[in-house]
Amino acid sequence: MFELGFLSWIIVGIIVGLIASAIMKQSYPWWLTLVLGILGAALGGFLAGLLLPGDANWGFWNPFMWIFSTIGAVIVMALVGAAGKRQKR
Repeated sequence: MFELGFLSWIIVGIIVGLIASAIMKQSYPWWLTLVLGILGAALGGFLAGLLLPGDANWGFWNPFMWIFSTIGAVIVMALVGAAGKRQKR
């Protein structure tokens, strides 16, 4: 149906970044939440491409897009949180 455009990825990044921050119980500045959310959404899309066979339709309202994007954002935030803890030692 509709592919995600640049603006849609920013919106998805903000939303999944906020969701992942709530899941991870971490607080980042808004710009870092946005960046981590977009990176997580990209990672989630990559993982979904590996796990789901065929050509998936990744429209804005596709629930799999939101699930995999959120999972990707949680992974990215966990990695950033672990790196931050390592630097504080």
